[in-house]
Amino acid sequence: MRNITTFVVSAVAVASAFAGSTASTTALDVSAGYHSRYIFRGLDFTIGENQFADFGIDVSGECDCGLGWYAGLWNGRMSNNNGGSFEYNETDVYGGVTKDLGFGSIDLGAVTYTYDDGTENDSEIYLGLSTSAFGLDFGSTTSVGTGGSWKNGVWQEFTAGYGIDLNDTTSLGLELGAGFAFGQAGYGADVDGLASYTATLSLDKALSDDLGAGVYVTNIQNNEAWAGGTDYTVAGVALSFSL
Repeated sequence: MRNITTFVVSAVAVASAFAGSTASTTALDVSAGYHSRYIFRGLDFTIGENQFADFGIDVSGECDCGLGWYAGLWNGRMSNNNGGSFEYNETDVYGGVTKDLGFGSIDLGAVTYTYDDGTENDSEIYLGLSTSAFGLDFGSTTSVGTGGSWKNGVWQEFTAGYGIDLNDTTSLGLELGAGFAFGQAGYGADVDGLASYTATLSLDKALSDDLGAGVYVTNIQNNEAWAGGTDYTVAGVALSFSL
């Protein structure tokens, strides 16, 4: 969804930068999902009772230089279930490089958000850090707006997750998150001072070596400083295929 992490360079350029290196691993992932609402960083972009569908294509690999790389495209759309003319259509292009630090990993990349309704494109660069300790997965991502309505704005997000293997093909996950907005208005609303807290419960199933399915439910709580506080619950399903 519109939370994937644009770039100073395009996805094609990211992949091309490593074209001359010998890739030790390369993967292609395709995914599609259906969601009850479209919530991005605490803001509800859902119109009426319309649900949200999305799909994505990602390619990733490693090179002899010791870096990993990835690039992808994501599209999400929301049509009027009541037969009206409204349709929301968003396409994101993203890419970045990763490095295993031993105790964790670092992720540097960028994303561009484009909309087919004439709205000015948004873009960001981001820096992510992740590590594992005490059986938990921890993450921190700092996103800085470089264009559009979020230019010069900052979104800081922290996550902590725990996963349990129920059997050889099924896993249960719980992730808690907290995000904070600083700086200029973003996405058509003054979000400076917004704090958004999430709790996600997910169930993932490997249907084969290359095909997987998952379901999730997420509760989002925004602080009182944002519109007196808001509370959303989102549920969805997803399929993924890897080569």
